Formats: sequence, structure tokens, C-alpha cells
Amino acid sequence: MKADLELSYDPSPTTESKLLVGHFVRRQGQFGTVAVVGRVSPGGVETISEPKRLFPRDGFVETHGPGHHAGLNPGDWVNFDVVKNPRPRAPEYKVVHLKRLPRFAVLPESTMPAYRALLTREGWAGDARPGLWAFRLSSDMVLVAELEGAKDRRLRLTRVAAREVKCYCYDENSIVRLGTGKTFDDVFIMPEDGPMTSFDWSDEADHIGRVIRSLAGANDPRFSEIMTWLDLHHEEGTGRVSAASGDKEAALEALRSGELAARLRADRELMDVYLAAALQNDAVREAVAAYVKDGHGAEWKRLQAELAEEIAIEKAGRLEVLSSEIDAERAAGVARMEHELAQHDGASRATQAARFEQAERDVAIRIKGLEATYAIRRDELDRGIADQAEALTDARADVVATEAELKGLRGEADDARGRLADLKREIDRLLAIAERLGPADPLAASASPRAGGIVRAFPNYLKSGVVAKAEIISRNIMLSENGKELLNSLLVMFLSGEMPILVGEQVADLLLVAETIICPGRYVSLEADPTLISLDDLWARPGSGMPTLLASAADAASDGGAVLIAIHGIERSGARFWMPALAEALRRGGLPRSLFVCCTVRDRDHDEVRALPNDAPWIEIADAFRPEAYSTAPTLLSQSRIILETLDPGPMPADLSAVSAMTLGLEQHRSVGLVMRAARMFAEATILLGDEQEARRLVLNLVKPLAPKSSQ
Repeated sequence: MKADLELSYDPSPTTESKLLVGHFVRRQGQFGTVAVVGRVSPGGVETISEPKRLFPRDGFVETHGPGHHAGLNPGDWVNFDVVKNPRPRAPEYKVVHLKRLPRFAVLPESTMPAYRALLTREGWAGDARPGLWAFRLSSDMVLVAELEGAKDRRLRLTRVAAREVKCYCYDENSIVRLGTGKTFDDVFIMPEDGPMTSFDWSDEADHIGRVIRSLAGANDPRFSEIMTWLDLHHEEGTGRVSAASGDKEAALEALRSGELAARLRADRELMDVYLAAALQNDAVREAVAAYVKDGHGAEWKRLQAELAEEIAIEKAGRLEVLSSEIDAERAAGVARMEHELAQHDGASRATQAARFEQAERDVAIRIKGLEATYAIRRDELDRGIADQAEALTDARADVVATEAELKGLRGEADDARGRLADLKREIDRLLAIAERLGPADPLAASASPRAGGIVRAFPNYLKSGVVAKAEIISRNIMLSENGKELLNSLLVMFLSGEMPILVGEQVADLLLVAETIICPGRYVSLEADPTLISLDDLWARPGSGMPTLLASAADAASDGGAVLIAIHGIERSGARFWMPALAEALRRGGLPRSLFVCCTVRDRDHDEVRALPNDAPWIEIADAFRPEAYSTAPTLLSQSRIILETLDPGPMPADLSAVSAMTLGLEQHRSVGLVMRAARMFAEATILLGDEQEARRLVLNLVKPLAPKSSQ
């Protein structure tokens, strides 16, 4: 029943063709698995996109028995039919009618003896996988044979396969490309009509062994046993069959056994006669021995030597002919090149001569044009020199007139000084008389806070706003770009109520320029000393109680005009005590907004400097002036060239809600005081510069050095 099941297979509705194509996966005992890849179609192989749907679980079918597994290696390609598998817990389908498919390769063009030598002795190095292979030859023939591997990783025909190498006609539709998911192979689908021919490529030893084995089979006792069995079957069959029985099949089998027995007996007798004749004939025996001894090797060597000699003669002859042809072609080429070179040389000379003549004409025209231009330019220069000489004469006359006028002005100035000296003497005389007379009210005189103190007079010029001062700073020709940046930073700090500490060799020069721009004539310079300890010491001299210049400056700043104060050498005083109080008073509006205070340090390594608060702003003054500033300073800083206008800072910005830490880029610094100071600087810088981006950049440069210290 099992055999009937395999032979009467009815394909499943899921398959369109009985023959399928796949590759052998593995073998486990007497069972194996084949992965289904496609199905055979008239045009080749049609790939199955989802084998798991046709063959559930994993797309595999099962093989069973040595008949399926003989010669199969993992990865070999096969075509097969399938039937339902009755084995439990196994793949749903099993393989029947399995047939191996050879891998396909193309050999280079050669002769049939060369192909035989390659596949039998030399070995093919195109692949290292043994198995069934198909090779296309130059004559559109395809050889199919079994190849085995060797230690040199070359493939050669097996001994058995060499006895019959089948040859098929090449058809490009028989070549299909199949893949396992990782690798791809070209596979040859062998035609159903079989090979068109075959070759015996076995070596001499195998051929002689087969002849000897066939001859030795003539005396095999099994032939006698087979003939005896056939005779017995013939006699038994003829004895059971009668004319009336009607059993023709039994009669035919008996007759067939008798015929086979007679044929074997006749073949055995013929082989005995042939073997006896071969062994008794000395010529035949010597020829066989010589063939066995030398074989085809000697004949092959002889033919190879003859062929090599013919090749050498042919090579020498062809080389001689080729050499003569090359010499002739080279001589013709040299002559042709010389002729072309001569023609090219003549043409090039003519072209160069024409170009040279044209260049000479162009140069002559250019020279004439330059001469005309030179004459015109020379006339213009002569007229310019004459005009300049006339202007110089006028200037010299003006200088003479100016010197005379200056001499007169100096005389007038001397007269004015004399009158001023007379007035001073008269004032001194009147003051002396007033002192001798004494005050009319002694109590009022004792209540005056400035009795005996130093009273500084500050000029009251016209007032201008912050934007006007910013324009003057931007147009100043003494300051470099860095100097303008420093002066803008200094002015922003003053307007924000900050008290910066200035260091550097150009501090005094920058303060002088700042005075002329911000508040001409309203500048106070104080030298700190050890008696300066508390904030009160800045307003009244210790011991005497007399008002200081800073007190006078504060009174002058109360009217709205800016006054600039510089306290020099603060390390010589108790700066650690009075500086925080003064900075807080300036920052919170306890002092007039127009009072601008800065400090300077001469010794930065002094202990008093190290004791200063960490949030005190420092500004390094360097590279503030242009190189020509020092030569033009007397002219640019003279009172006649200065714009005599005092800065009016205006009201303090009261609403800072529009300024946030995110705007200033200080969101990572968790200090409310620092953010408030930066917000006020940003508001003042925006008014001064008129550009929020520039204001933000300037404030960040001022505040970032304070941020790490303030967050500590």
C-alpha cells in the first residue's frame, strides 16, 4: 500500500506543477530535509515567494532512505515531486522522484583534450564545492559529471564519473539562477530527451582494470548457478503448463528463462575461446604488457614533443614575418612623421611671424597712446603745481596775518592777566578787611558746614543727553575701536550706579578723554590715604571735620549735571570698609544719579585689594588709543575744540520687567542681585547704543567676569 501511495500521487491544490526545485539542507540519520525554492515551468524555474504557505511551518519537505541521500551534500540543488507524509510529527510532505541538478559554470575556449586534461588531471579551480557540475564548452555543448575535491582545493572527475561523461546541447533557457537567501548559484536544468552523446575519459589503469574484471567474469561460478536456476524455472514452468490450461503468462516466463540460460551459456563459451586465444597469442600478450607498462603516457609525451617543435617553428616564422612588417611600418611612420613635422614647422613659423608683426603694431599704438596720456597728465600736474604754489603763497600770507593777530591777542591776554591780578589783589584786600571786621552773627558762622573747608567751583555748561554723548564717542578720532568699547562700558557702569575699579597704564589718559566728552571741567581726582576708612571719611576730613572735594562734587551733581570722580590708590586706605557702602549708595540711588565714581589700583597684589568684595567690577584699560592720538592730543583736547556740554543722565529706568535673565543669557547663574544689576546695565546700554543686540553683547562682557564670583 505504501508503494501505491507514492506512485499514485495527486498534487495538492496549492501546487501548480508536480516538479519542484529546492536545495538539500541537512541529513539526520535516514531522514533529511530539502528547502523548497520554486517550481519547474516551461520557461525555467518559477520562484515561490512564500514556501511556508505551501509547505507549512518552515517550507521544508522530508527525504528518506539511501536512495535519496546518495551523493547529496548540504547546499546541492535537486528537483522532485512530493506526496503527503504519513510519518507523525514530521513535515507534511515528503520527496519522491528526487533528481540532482548540476551547478553551472562556463569554461574558457579550448579543445576537447584540454578539457579532459583540466577535469581529470589538472583540476578546476573555479569553485571548491564537490558534487554534480555542468560546464559549458566553446562549442555550445554542456558536459555534466560528478566532481570530487582534493587537498589543493581543485575539483576533478571521480573515477566512476570519468567512465561516462554525458554531453548535452546548450540552451540558455535551461540555465536558471537560484538562491538560498545568502548565496546564489547558476543551475542547469537537464533536458528530458537525455544526452546527445557521452565520452569515456577514464584513465588507462581504470580501463585495463575494467577489461580484466570483465574477462575474469567468464569463469565466475555464479554464472553456472544462474544458468542452473534458469533451467530449473524453464523445466518447472513447462511441466505445469498444458495446452488446455490457457495460462499464457506462465508459458512465456518459462520460455524466457530457457532463452536466457541458452544465451548465457553461449556467451560463456565465447568468452572462454576469446580469453584462451588472448593468453596463447604472444603478440597480443606482449602488446597488452607494453600498453600496461607505458600506457598513453609515452604516446602523450611524444605527441607533446612533436607539437612543441611544430609550435616553435611556427612561432619563429611568424615572428620573422611580424618583425619585417613592424620594421616596414615603423619606417613608413617615421617618414610620415618627418613630413608632417616639416609641414607643421613651416606653418608654425609663418603663424609666429604674423603674430610678432601684429604685436609690434599693437605695441607701437600703445606707446603712442601712453605718450599722449603722459603729455596730458604732465600738463595737468603742471597746472596743479601752479595752483598749489599759489595756494601756498596765500597760506603763507594767512599765516603772517594770523601770527600778527595772535601777537595782538597775546598782548590783550597779558593786559587781561594784569587786570585780573589787580582784581585778585583788591579781593584779597577786601577779604582781609572782612576777616578783621568778623561776622555779624557768630552763631550763623559756626553753623556753616563749609567754614574753612575746600570749596570747588564747577562750571555749569549746557546739558545734553546720553544719545548725544554716544555719538561724540563714536566720532572720536583719538580712541581706537577697543577704546570706544571701553568708554561705552565705563559710561554704562556709571549710569547703572556701578563703581568700577580701573587698572592699566592708560587709565589716566582714558579718564582725561572721558572728562572732555562726558563732563568738561567737572572732574575731581582724590588720592586715598590710611585715614580713609568709613564712608563718612569721604565727605568730611577725619579730625577737622572739613568737607572734602567729593562732598563738593556731590553738591554740584545734585543739579543734574554729571561730575566724574576718580579715587586713586585705594589699596592705601581701608577700602574693604568704605567701598561696599559707597557702591551700595550709588547703586540704590542714595547719591545723585549724576555722580560718577571710579577707583584705581596701583598694586593689585596688596592685601587690601584681596579683601575687596568679589562682586566689584574690574576693567582692564589697554589698547585704547590710536597711534596718532598722542601727537594730536594738544589740538583735539584744547578747550576751543571741546564741545562744552555736560551729560544729563535723565531719570533712572524704573521698569525692568521687559528684561529677563533669558534675554541676557544669565539663566544658569542663580543670583538675584547679579541679575538685577545686569538688567539695569542692559536698560542703560540700550538707551546709550540704541541697539539691543549690541547692548546685550556689551553687558554680557561686563557681567560674565562677575558671575562665577557672585555664585560662590
